[in-house]
Amino acid sequence: SAIFLFSLSQISSRWTLVYLVMAIFSAAASIIAIFAIRPFRSMRKRGQVESILYRKNIVGFDDPRAFARILPRVIEDKAYGYQQFGVEIYNMLKYYYQPKKYLFYLARKVFLLGLCLSLIILLGYLFLTS
Repeated sequence: SAIFLFSLSQISSRWTLVYLVMAIFSAAASIIAIFAIRPFRSMRKRGQVESILYRKNIVGFDDPRAFARILPRVIEDKAYGYQQFGVEIYNMLKYYYQPKKYLFYLARKVFLLGLCLSLIILLGYLFLTS
């Protein structure tokens, strides 16, 4: 966002197009990166099976004692416990971290594309005016 503000302050200069391209692409990259903090619901929620360890399932209990009553089954029944932990870890990676990673990757690509285009335009200006 600092590059965006710097570019906006330079738009009235000799190389307006260079700074305009840089401002547009850095703003787009910033917006995409902000969405990466909390990806769209459509990227996070796809009808997956939720474990009893999922935060919304946990807070859905009436009180802590109600949740504590189901924990012995997770601990004592190893197959059930492994299944619940496996579902939760898989869901976190696939439906939470993977969309974040993709959006940060996209933000980086957009930002680098803007810098490259700005550099190409700047070099074009320099070669045409010399």
